[in-house]
Amino acid sequence: MVLRDDDTRKQGLRSVVGVSKRLEVRGAAPRVGPPMSSLPPSRPSVTKPAPDDAHESSLVLRFGTGMGAGLLGTLLAVLPAARRLSGSLPEGVGPLGASVALAAVALVPMVLVVFLSRRARVGLRAFSGPGRSSRAVAASAYALVLLIFLALMGQVLKATTHHHALAGATFALVGLGFAAVLSVVAMRGAVFFEGCPPRTRRVLLYGSSVVLVLLAAGALLGVGRALASSPPMPRPAAAMILDLLAFGIGVSVAGHRGFADRRLVAFVGPPLAVALFVLGVVTLRGAPPLQTALADQVPLYAAIVGLLTGS
Repeated sequence: MVLRDDDTRKQGLRSVVGVSKRLEVRGAAPRVGPPMSSLPPSRPSVTKPAPDDAHESSLVLRFGTGMGAGLLGTLLAVLPAARRLSGSLPEGVGPLGASVALAAVALVPMVLVVFLSRRARVGLRAFSGPGRSSRAVAASAYALVLLIFLALMGQVLKATTHHHALAGATFALVGLGFAAVLSVVAMRGAVFFEGCPPRTRRVLLYGSSVVLVLLAAGALLGVGRALASSPPMPRPAAAMILDLLAFGIGVSVAGHRGFADRRLVAFVGPPLAVALFVLGVVTLRGAPPLQTALADQVPLYAAIVGLLTGS
């Protein structure tokens, strides 16, 4: 009986092994492990974007570099005004004191604009990545066409309307409506450019760029002719335009990304900026004739002079 049971067990094992081999040959061998339905779904790998330099820097570092860069931009922005002011200084005020007072007045708006320009870089990222050329051309066309339309409409209203309040309201409402419609057209144009084949898109972008350059040149020529035929510009207006250009140059230098993470600028800039501001305000408050000279010679900062001196 024992031998018969052993033979039965051996035959059973041989049959099981034979069945499993036949299933493996046919490709239907049983799967070892849990079924596919019970396995957790694989998650796609997410690549985190590299953090921006401004976000990597600490708040203290960003504040310090903003103050230091703003101080540098201020010193550049006040050069034309300091040169113009040096010819009509009141008695008892030297060129250095007047320049320090002028720099203290321009320091506040410069630092504010520097911080705002850093935050504006987030919005400018819309012009990066795929399709940046189409978006840049669309934005340039929008700004240029809107400027030309507003200039022409202003000339027409000036020649045909004698009621200034009605002309101003018409200019504001029509200009706002045209700007809204033109923005939709510009966005659709950018989408249309992106949907074109690469070769066609390249030709359209190059052609649009040439047209924009020609329109800009024509607008500049028109402005030049208008200035040539108009009476001479008043001295305060010319001084304000020159100071605005100098202020823009100072902002472009101070807003450079190279200053955003310079620890030396963050360490030296704030103490120097505070010292310059305090010394300039003290100089202004102690010399009322200098306040009058600044308001007359540098009209761009006249309001800030009044705020700092309480006059």
